[in-house]
Amino acid sequence: MTKTRGGQSRRRLRGVVASLAAIAGIAALALPSAATAAEAPQCGGRLEINNEIPGIEPPGGLTYKFDCNAQVLGYALFSNRQVDYFSTEVLVLDYTTGEATPEQFSCEGSFPGAGFGCRGLANFGNFASGEFAIGRDPCQKARAKSDKFKVWVAATITQFDSVTGKPFTAVTHPFRLRGPACKTKHARKETGR
Repeated sequence: MTKTRGGQSRRRLRGVVASLAAIAGIAALALPSAATAAEAPQCGGRLEINNEIPGIEPPGGLTYKFDCNAQVLGYALFSNRQVDYFSTEVLVLDYTTGEATPEQFSCEGSFPGAGFGCRGLANFGNFASGEFAIGRDPCQKARAKSDKFKVWVAATITQFDSVTGKPFTAVTHPFRLRGPACKTKHARKETGR
């Protein structure tokens, strides 16, 4: 009897395992796979010092410029330093000529604040280019590594499903804008300034 019971238990166990494997296989086929639906968008950009923003005392003015390899419908820009001003109308520049396009963004938010949001349109590869200002010199030496001036952008984009070709809206991960290029005391000594 012990021998038969053990054989029945093993057969039942195999049957349960086979049933669970079949259910898992059916579930895997039924669920969409986000990892293969579309490629991850690539976005990037930079900051430049801009001491010519009307009404903003230098230093503290900045120009930002970024693009994505997807159509951008909106974005949020946020900083680890207080934003005291931002342009409400943002130009979109053609990626081949650098000239302004009819595309644009309109931005809103409160200031002072941590950042702002913009909605509009920039077609594949075209650059969104705007201005903002912070309350202190962006090149001021950080007291700690965590105090170093940083700016991120997260964009709302249109992507296309790689299987069906249908468009869908997605949000990028926050990507950091490079810069601004700051002159150091060491560089001033080398140039004789």
